[in-house]
Amino acid sequence: MKPLFSRALALAIPVALALLIWSAVVAPLLDARQERQDAFTALRKVAAGYERTAVDRKVLEAQLKAAYAADKTVLGLASGANAAVVAADLQGQVKHIVESKGGEMRSAQNVTAAAADAVEKIELHHDFTLPLGALTDVLYQVETHTPYLFVDSLEIHVPDTVPAEGREPQATAASVRWILHAYRAAGP
Repeated sequence: MKPLFSRALALAIPVALALLIWSAVVAPLLDARQERQDAFTALRKVAAGYERTAVDRKVLEAQLKAAYAADKTVLGLASGANAAVVAADLQGQVKHIVESKGGEMRSAQNVTAAAADAVEKIELHHDFTLPLGALTDVLYQVETHTPYLFVDSLEIHVPDTVPAEGREPQATAASVRWILHAYRAAGP
């Protein structure tokens, strides 16, 4: 063997062994260390997120309590500053329903609201005339109204006269008297 070749081989063998040891032992250890550092960093980010959530939770709970306290409206309950304001508003709404079907409101009055538990019962008395054919439409609109209106009492008076020939029975005016009530969340 030539001395140059043997020297090159003598140098190549330790370099090859060093590369073999590096790729078999050191590189996997360094990769494992990097993976652990990456996992630790990811866990740190998750922990920081949970800490932010814990802090935000207290703020969000306070906001939720404030929203519940501020908004006492519940589906179906009337809302307003007080029972008198709600009653006046509901009277206007009922008047609109009656007049939209060709009726005429003769009188409307509200009775003092009665509080029970967390709600106030608002009672409305109405006396109106309405074409007989429109009565079912008015009752339907009252029953499906929001806030909910409940019919407590209903009196319908129809004239005893038979409509003249050529006049439709729906054009006959009925006199209607009812008591409605609605509920409002009690309190200020």
